Amino acid sequence: MKLITIDLDGTLLGTDGKISPANVKAIQKAEEAGYKVSISTGRSRHDTEEILKQAALKLPITTGNGGETYQENERLFSFTLSNGLVHEIIQLLEANDMYYEVYTKDGIKADRQKQEIIYKEMQALEHASEEKKKWAEYALYLIGSQHGVIPTTGLSKLDYTDEGVYKIFMLSFDEDKLREVHRVLNARTDIALTASGEENLEVSHQDAGKGNGLKLLANHFNVSLENTFVLGDSMNDYSMFQVAGTSIAMENAIDELKALSSRITKTNDENGVAYAIENYILP
Repeated sequence: MKLITIDLDGTLLGTDGKISPANVKAIQKAEEAGYKVSISTGRSRHDTEEILKQAALKLPITTGNGGETYQENERLFSFTLSNGLVHEIIQLLEANDMYYEVYTKDGIKADRQKQEIIYKEMQALEHASEEKKKWAEYALYLIGSQHGVIPTTGLSKLDYTDEGVYKIFMLSFDEDKLREVHRVLNARTDIALTASGEENLEVSHQDAGKGNGLKLLANHFNVSLENTFVLGDSMNDYSMFQVAGTSIAMENAIDELKALSSRITKTNDENGVAYAIENYILP
């Protein structure tokens, strides 16, 4: 058996946030050929499940950048943050007036009133390039279109002991603010820090990460790492590109990922996943 693991945003999903019929067909073709296909994403479990449901796909999923792995309704692996650690990070984000969301076993806890922070930061982009403005609007769209969001106020006052927190997501269009928070978090050794875009940061358990998620899932299916294929586009895909047998970067991927990849396929809006499966994997 061989394992194909695919990222969602910027990879399997087009900019419309959906899985194209061509990509669905290619995944089904791979499954029919005996490949096990899975998803590895920074998104939440509930969000990922809904996206796959809309495409009529049932695949194993690793969510929250390796925080949780599910096969259908069975949780195979989970790496959660302690209540104390969650509060330390939230305290930092509150002090820096940062928008953030807490990913829990029941869904994404988000205080929508804090979106005012993002709106103010976007106003400051008045003199930025049109490309940056467009990307900021798209990032805001992604937040608003998530499934499984639990509107919650007073995030800093909650007890997260039994919440099963597996990721904390933060977003800012203020480069100085983002740089400062990154500096503080990057100095810690008890978390895993990554990003799925220039305007965000994502904190997970120190043993999480897409690379470790790939190792665990391959072992679960008794597949050697040399028989694994991964597709991705951003920094949070880097760790699985380091361990996979074959790594395929999207044409729209960051340069660091392209440099590490075995192959480069078309963009996410050109059905790059389908092209890679049909031309680089199945042959």
